[in-house]
Amino acid sequence: MLKFAKLIGRKLFSAGLYYSGLAERLADRSIFPQILMYHRVVDPSTLPFPIEPGMYVRPQTFAQQMAILAKNYSVIPLDKLISDVLAGTPLPAKSVALTFDDGWLDTYQNAYPILKRLALPATVFLPTAYIGSNRRFSYDKLSALLFSKKDNAAEELSRKISQLKSLSREAREQELSRLLQAPEPALGHAAAEVPTKTRDFINWDEVREMANNGISFASHSHEHQLFSELSEEEILADLTSSLDSFQLQQITPSPIFCFPNGQYSERARSSLLQLGFKAAVITTRAGDLTPPLALFGRVGIHEDMTSSHYMFITTLLGLQLRKGR
Repeated sequence: MLKFAKLIGRKLFSAGLYYSGLAERLADRSIFPQILMYHRVVDPSTLPFPIEPGMYVRPQTFAQQMAILAKNYSVIPLDKLISDVLAGTPLPAKSVALTFDDGWLDTYQNAYPILKRLALPATVFLPTAYIGSNRRFSYDKLSALLFSKKDNAAEELSRKISQLKSLSREAREQELSRLLQAPEPALGHAAAEVPTKTRDFINWDEVREMANNGISFASHSHEHQLFSELSEEEILADLTSSLDSFQLQQITPSPIFCFPNGQYSERARSSLLQLGFKAAVITTRAGDLTPPLALFGRVGIHEDMTSSHYMFITTLLGLQLRKGR
């Protein structure tokens, strides 16, 4: 109930800013550039198991948002935004860069055709061990096995994932293993029938097609593990495997890294610099441009917070690049 009340309050606040003209006036001030973060572009009702509310926008919502950006903003490649910011080079007014985490198949199926039609550049961050495979993230396995398609399944999933993320690495892996191997549902209700395994992620041929049409790609690690929990040796091995995967496919990645779950690690800095990365992006709004490795914050775009045009426009005002970790 509280969450619903907050959402209604945000909608009313956003509508007030938009229809009063204040949002447009604020947009003319120096709060750009901005980096937008998307995950999935999909209608959750078409999926065989629930996903977290903060993980998607619907295709029709995405189309509306891209039309707004194409008409009213300067959508530029992430590489250019980052290099110009670091060099102190002025960017076009109201500059925005688009990013997509994880390389979901629906990025290719639902987002890419719109980006191509509008000639909008974007960067997709790939967890390379998953690209072109039938592998599935652990939390999606959990959702498929334990959650029936009932009204509050997505909220239940979010709570369970939050609980798991609060555990240590070892404890989380043990609990996930226990849940995924349990012969009976572990969460108190009938389990969903596990769907026939289909591909969740894009393949390398689709990567090549997108790369030939204005889409850039960069590393989101190899195994999508939390870098805050890995040793320096594990981090270097994972990053090397990720870059080797790009090289094997003859694709040159952008020198920008995306931390899985936004979990920045000081231990990762030397490995990233050693391997030629110029900057990294995280999932929080506040970035940090302090050398030697600049961290660029992003603003998350998801359905429940940006489903209307006025909510999307006011959300665009929410990110500023800041210094200081």
